[in-house]
Amino acid sequence: MLQITLFSLAFCVLLNAHIINGQSANNTALQDPEIQEALQFSQSIVNTAQSYIQYDLPIEARPEGEAILAQVKQGLAKCEALIDSVLNIWEYKQCASILLKDAMAALSSLQGKYRPYFASSASRPSLFW
Repeated sequence: MLQITLFSLAFCVLLNAHIINGQSANNTALQDPEIQEALQFSQSIVNTAQSYIQYDLPIEARPEGEAILAQVKQGLAKCEALIDSVLNIWEYKQCASILLKDAMAALSSLQGKYRPYFASSASRPSLFW
């Protein structure tokens, strides 16, 4: 739960000034190829998190992983609201990158919760091959 809170706070800090000013995405600006490329970054973040949940988390951890993914999607929607011109792509990428970093840290922590490391390195089956 702490991890979800951490990356939720990360994008709130970045969005604070824009929310206060009431800036929102402009539909005509969204037609720009650079903006479209930036928005593809959102999809790659979602795909990365989904892949991690599907292939790296144990089955019993997947519901918690899906909750983290839902938080990421909400955060990305707020990050995408930053894009009202090509000039704001950098702010969007900073916001989305923070979400990616925090989401992967939360998923990794979740994986560690369900697959703890062995106390001794000699007891790890993969140590010797």
